[in-house]
Amino acid sequence: RSQARLEVDVRARVTFGDERVRSVLEAIVHVRRAPVGELAFALPGLDEVRAVECAGLSTWWLDGQGEGRRLLVRMSDLFEGDRTITVRLERRLAGQRDGIAVPRLALEGAQADRGLLVLFALPDVEPTPGTVPGLKTLPPARLEGQEPNVAGARATHAFAWDATVGAALPVAVRTPDQE
Repeated sequence: RSQARLEVDVRARVTFGDERVRSVLEAIVHVRRAPVGELAFALPGLDEVRAVECAGLSTWWLDGQGEGRRLLVRMSDLFEGDRTITVRLERRLAGQRDGIAVPRLALEGAQADRGLLVLFALPDVEPTPGTVPGLKTLPPARLEGQEPNVAGARATHAFAWDATVGAALPVAVRTPDQE
């Protein structure tokens, strides 16, 4: 029997402000050649998973912790074609200002991994991202028309990738009066 070919396009929206990081990670999974009933994603970090949503979702669970944490998703039926899995995360910052890791989602076994990451900020903070190999900074024009995942947030930075990024993007946040 043939192996499924998996590809993924991720759209990540991450909002800083109000002492929290709130993220919506949408993974559009493309399954070709053979149907699958379960998907596994690397989901490193400490962010709390608030919801996992998908058409035909049977159940989901987390395995492992920290950098080795995985999200496992089981469908009610085998499927082939495209399916969007939405993961909602939240983390309280508890005063942390530097080296805040942006959550990332990577489909295990994917032959292609592409994506767009947009950072947003509420008026109370100014995020400053660092750099990570494989993430390409997009021009400010790409911020136009980006829909925030938290009301009242504005888009501040955008990045793209076309191969799995192996590390989290670090971000520092400052309140506008700390400039």
